[in-house]
Amino acid sequence: MLFIQYPPCTTCQKAKKWLDDHGFAYDARHIKDEPPTYEELKVWHAKSGLELKKFFNTSGLQYKALNLKDKLPQMTEEEQQQNEALRDMIDKQAGSERDSLSMVGIDISNVYTVGIDMAEALARPGSDADVVLRDKDVIMVPEYNGTVRVMGAVLYPNSVTYKDGKSLRYYVKSAGGFDNRARKGRAFVIYMNGMVDSGLSAKIRPGCIVIIPSKMAKEPVNWSQVVQMLSSTASMGAVVISAINLAK
Repeated sequence: MLFIQYPPCTTCQKAKKWLDDHGFAYDARHIKDEPPTYEELKVWHAKSGLELKKFFNTSGLQYKALNLKDKLPQMTEEEQQQNEALRDMIDKQAGSERDSLSMVGIDISNVYTVGIDMAEALARPGSDADVVLRDKDVIMVPEYNGTVRVMGAVLYPNSVTYKDGKSLRYYVKSAGGFDNRARKGRAFVIYMNGMVDSGLSAKIRPGCIVIIPSKMAKEPVNWSQVVQMLSSTASMGAVVISAINLAK
């Protein structure tokens, strides 16, 4: 038997005691050290026969902060399982308490963009590229845009006319080049179909957006504070020397 527990939890402690009292053999697994995977949750849910909501801590702070009470009914079972697995994974990475708010910054929305390759989907019906639509899904086919927008840590952010075969560096150069805070290796491209590619070798297509992230700005040196600090240090040194002389 596999017993998944969070040792500080009183409910887990009671369950463990019951198993021990009744002589059940089990392998204990700390839920934070080794959180359930998406695949495990799928299997356990199928075997349990319970509604998926039973796998969530509905009295927890995360459940309330993320408003999952209203969002879960709008999600498919697969999305709910992925969300629970993601929450466990982030809790582990953050080193936070099981019921912390470490996932508040993660947007679990009922509406989101799905990047697809329409040409591939039409060419290969039934393939992985052929996305299955759900009720209330909306297909958006953008108009052709013959420009490339360059944003972020460049000297002159603007839109540049698309030229077939030109690299990302060409468009950055057309926007004035990288500024001195640019994180060149973190560059990424957002395509019109919603997909994203990263790196300076990312392919450029009509209508895409090139984004160059920037480094954190460093605060300039406040020389007046430095002078004050040195003056204070010098004064303290003089006091120490005077004290030493008095002690002789």
